[in-house]
Amino acid sequence: MAIGLTTGQHQTRVHSPTQPNACQTVGDNQLVSTMTISSEPSLVETEAVARELFTQFTREQLTHEGISPSEFDQQIQELSSNGYNISSPLMVSVGRDLRRISEAFARSTERAEVRERAFRINFRDLTREEFNSLLSELFLNGNISRERIVVLFFFCSDLAVNAFTNGSIAYFKRLIQWSLSYIFNHICLWVQRQGGWEIVLGSYVPRLAITVFALMGCLAFGIYIKRSLF
Repeated sequence: MAIGLTTGQHQTRVHSPTQPNACQTVGDNQLVSTMTISSEPSLVETEAVARELFTQFTREQLTHEGISPSEFDQQIQELSSNGYNISSPLMVSVGRDLRRISEAFARSTERAEVRERAFRINFRDLTREEFNSLLSELFLNGNISRERIVVLFFFCSDLAVNAFTNGSIAYFKRLIQWSLSYIFNHICLWVQRQGGWEIVLGSYVPRLAITVFALMGCLAFGIYIKRSLF
């Protein structure tokens, strides 16, 4: 498995064929001889990390709504289990970075708008084609950024939370599966080409940029939702 290694002012991904989770920081121009440089993670790894990130994100949103974990843990575990072994250090790192960005967005006024619009959608009559078209509005002209991905996570998890609290487990699981499918098919390849989730989520962006990019996504989102689904 490829992992992040910080050397000086830049970050390089390395892979050890004999010790997949081992890394060592050395001089700016040197790497441990047993490691070989890998420009990007595999798509399988990227999708596996995405599954864990999104299902954990949804779990946290359900808990934030005051829902007891005992009510949804089994369903979340079924959806997150994929038989792929994700290294704990990797998940701790990307999970921490995602939480840092999502907490910044949660404090913005745009966060409330995303939740409101998600809860106004009639998830019972929503088709998969409408769902995919709705999410695609957030990435017009292929404009993907980590801020827009975070907005996507919030919106999809809001839909799922609404289905869980006001619908049924069947609707909840369907929306989670649709969300994961969209992330796999439209987001993961871009993330892989950037160097993986730890690169996409780990690079520093000022809080102002987070708000600006999120707002841009929300505006497109809001226009589409109002035009197409209400």
